[in-house]
Amino acid sequence: MHDDRHPIYDNVIGIDLGASYTKVSRRTGLRACQYSDVDTDILALHEQWVIPSICVQRRSGSHEWLFGVDAAEATLADGDVLFANWKADLFSDARSEYVQSIHVAAKFFKWLREMMEASGIDLGEYTTRLCLPMLPVMEETASILAQCMDREGWAFPRNILKVSEPAANIIGIFTDGKNCVSSRGIPHYEQCYGSSNIINQMTRLRPITELDTEKFVTVGVLDIGSFTTDVAALRFNLSGIVHPEDPGIERIDAESWPCGITANLDDVILPALSEANGFDLSTLKFSLRETAKERLYAEKRWTLGVDRRVDFGGASDQKVIKDTLQQFCHAVFNRCESFFTRMRPEILFMTGGGAAIPLVRQTLADGIERMGIRVRPFPDGIMAAPGKQSDWVSWMVSQLTLNRFATALGGASVVLDATAPPSRSDTTEGGRPAAELSSGVVRQSCRCQGGNKDCCFCGGSGFYVKR
Repeated sequence: MHDDRHPIYDNVIGIDLGASYTKVSRRTGLRACQYSDVDTDILALHEQWVIPSICVQRRSGSHEWLFGVDAAEATLADGDVLFANWKADLFSDARSEYVQSIHVAAKFFKWLREMMEASGIDLGEYTTRLCLPMLPVMEETASILAQCMDREGWAFPRNILKVSEPAANIIGIFTDGKNCVSSRGIPHYEQCYGSSNIINQMTRLRPITELDTEKFVTVGVLDIGSFTTDVAALRFNLSGIVHPEDPGIERIDAESWPCGITANLDDVILPALSEANGFDLSTLKFSLRETAKERLYAEKRWTLGVDRRVDFGGASDQKVIKDTLQQFCHAVFNRCESFFTRMRPEILFMTGGGAAIPLVRQTLADGIERMGIRVRPFPDGIMAAPGKQSDWVSWMVSQLTLNRFATALGGASVVLDATAPPSRSDTTEGGRPAAELSSGVVRQSCRCQGGNKDCCFCGGSGFYVKR
């Protein structure tokens, strides 16, 4: 008899906590002792599929906090504070920024929980998976965020698990949000990712015969985000998809480093353009600033009419933009070159906000293709566009979905549960009594009781430092 408390049967919330935008996914409905086939949903919260991660604290009146669309559309008054990159501050060495970011994170996750509960979601019925970049302090950051979320009502009685952001991204791309479990209680891999566009493309390039037992390929992903750039490579046995319970995936290698749009582009380009044109772009509300960036980084002109007309994107502006974009491309390529040289993917998919910038996309694609690696940027297509006009909309939606939501989809994927230990969190009333160490630091026994390396609180040790 299968244990229906095994994580493979859990309801799961996947959170892609982006520095600029947050995406939330949901997986429900898998049943023990029978074949189950469900798709992961992307949740629309606050009427948004893509939720701005920024926060605004009003310093006048009620001192209220604004989140999501309200924060993105807010016009800042004197004394208001905009927290636009607090995710990066969670990984910062600067003590003041680090402490402040924890406070902001608690406020954000309280709001996010309230929005989900307002949508009819009972978080007590879900395990939460939090996607985080693979930086050296990932374990510590995961534990702190989990404790913030726990205090705001997220974890009990379920656990909060961490997922490598680049690994979740590549799993999301491969599965396209599909979750299938065989009656034996293990992922039905042929259905999980055997029908995805990527697998179809690879099998067209390398047709599989019944005699094939091994036909390995390596696929890579380069995700250029607001805070980090992530790379992942997945070694895959194409022949495995003809055997429903053969995982096919041999291994996933992944890396992250703090090189992203906010610090390496926005913090360089926007101040320079502000000074040159006599208007401070940082005073714009978030949504309008995003529009300006989209046009200017695409080497187009952008006109602002507030109290007076200001034209951005002239010749001198374009030189600043182009020089900075090229420097950014060189920095990204220099960091990922050794990874791709080592992993040698046959095909590479580019995702993230950086891949949507034409010059960045083309410059990196040219450099990577000189390495003998074929590049397929999203949303330009991972395969030839369909011939029938009626198929065009669904095809484009699929590509755009994978570009923006792959990490959230992968974060909730049943593929991550294949080797997970049975959950013990349902049977415990939180951790055992806390113990105070000689340094005065409190060590708390974890409700998972140890053994689960993906546990955000303890990382499998069974204990965590109480913050």
